Amino acid sequence: MNDPLTAIEEQLTGEMPARAPSPLRDAVMKEVHRELKSARWDRRLTKVAGTVLAVGIALNVALMVGGDDFSAPRSTASNASLVQTAVAVARATDAQTARQLVSQISAWNGHVMTTEQLAALDAAIAEELQKNRKG
Repeated sequence: MNDPLTAIEEQLTGEMPARAPSPLRDAVMKEVHRELKSARWDRRLTKVAGTVLAVGIALNVALMVGGDDFSAPRSTASNASLVQTAVAVARATDAQTARQLVSQISAWNGHVMTTEQLAALDAAIAEELQKNRKG
């Protein structure tokens, strides 16, 4: 019986293959351990991402099922707070950016600013910036 498996079995049992040099073996084992640790972190991060996704879905479902109307516009920010926000942004950037940001905040709150309100806002920003330049 000279089947191919017998030949392979004889080769395997016949002589021991030469071992890799110790420094090479150590380097390969370090890389194997590093890859295994990396795979563990990948699994952990995947679990965290899945958990965050599940929590997000649960919060969305809770908001949709809940009896309260969470989608109703909240009370709009007062003009004073919008002006203060615009002035703070204008100090850090410029008046145009401040105007855009306050318009967006107003829109998010369900209120579109009129041209008169925007003009008053521009005047308040200019006045405040003049105070800062003098003082």
